[in-house]
Amino acid sequence: MAKLKIYLLGRVDILLNDESILDKLSHKSIGILTYMAEQRNKKFNRNKIADIFWDSNDFDTSRYNLRYNIWQLRKLFKQKNEKIDPFISDKETISLNNNIDIYVDVEEFQKGVENQDINSLEKIKKLYKGEFLEGFYIKDSPEFNDWVFYEREKFQRNYIKVLTKLKDSYKERREYQKAIKILEDKLSINPLKESLYLELINIYIQIGDRNKALHHYNRCVKRLREELNISPAIEIKNAYKNIMNRNNKRDIKEIPESKLINAKNKYSNLYIIKEYDKEKFRENSIFLESYPLGAIEYYVLSELIDKIAKIYDQILLNIDDSDLFNICFVNSKVQRYIKDKDSLLNMATKINIFKSLENIIKQISLEEHMTIMIDKFKFIDNTSLEFIEFMLYRENVKNIKIIIISDEYNEKIKKLKNIKGGKNEY
Repeated sequence: MAKLKIYLLGRVDILLNDESILDKLSHKSIGILTYMAEQRNKKFNRNKIADIFWDSNDFDTSRYNLRYNIWQLRKLFKQKNEKIDPFISDKETISLNNNIDIYVDVEEFQKGVENQDINSLEKIKKLYKGEFLEGFYIKDSPEFNDWVFYEREKFQRNYIKVLTKLKDSYKERREYQKAIKILEDKLSINPLKESLYLELINIYIQIGDRNKALHHYNRCVKRLREELNISPAIEIKNAYKNIMNRNNKRDIKEIPESKLINAKNKYSNLYIIKEYDKEKFRENSIFLESYPLGAIEYYVLSELIDKIAKIYDQILLNIDDSDLFNICFVNSKVQRYIKDKDSLLNMATKINIFKSLENIIKQISLEEHMTIMIDKFKFIDNTSLEFIEFMLYRENVKNIKIIIISDEYNEKIKKLKNIKGGKNEY
């Protein structure tokens, strides 16, 4: 018995006895076969099919074209040594012959949509390889193309229903990474749906990944701003406040006073810890790493700015252009936050860069505690070291810890230890 497999979800494909025959069919023949396969238990009026695919004003020509395309399909079956007629027809009607072993993916998909069993839903999800008849279009057949459009909408709605069931099941089972993947799939369909971002944010808050929660908040804000020029809904803003509040409550482990190396500095606490201790205090810190790169100045500061841009995207949106412009000379990634690029100067001095970065860190620290952790401190470049001296010396930032990771007490650390803060000028 002939085996006909018709795949309509994603790029169309038609297999006869497990061999694709797509390249042997015209666009109209593919259209006729897919239209009938999607409703394969239905008997169609021949005139109606002819009208869908050809000009209904020319009755004789449209009927002839339909007969010719049906003949071509029958001929293809005969070439494959199949004696059975793929169609059952008379002068008025035509339908697919159900005596053929026919598989249509949308049939299996539709039957499985109402399932509640997670294994069945996962199988149904895999069937959806893309939009219904993705990329398929027939010129001069507007009625067929309209039908494709509405079927696409129908199958996409059902696919979203399957995704929602899977996501809810994964959350109930605390399989959060799988739930996150499903939410990303839903966002690929509707990247402007705020409730999806909110669910992602809440999952990451629940599993304790504050940085990822912030990332998706910032992602939502950016998408809405770029696409619709609007701010997120109050629920999203409240989620952001929740992230910030949780961070304030979940400070890093208390560091023993014996690790404090600048006790004379009133506000900006500087600590030194050994390499083997760093994982104890790494959570919720901005982790930076120095390398023996010689004369590459600003390296650690560039890394710091990079991390700030990833974690505190929303705060950077409210920073003055002049400060953003100055630190652009260290890391150009912040350029996207500058609102009026044309009015800015062409050069930034080191002192202006330092002051601007300090202003940004200060603004962040007003909203939440900040911890900066620097590994392999002996390799820190001189300019980045100068900035730390500058910030400790001025004491303008009052809610920050700086943790140095080093197994040796070198000259760079000694230099920082001796700083007596409280000076507003540098």
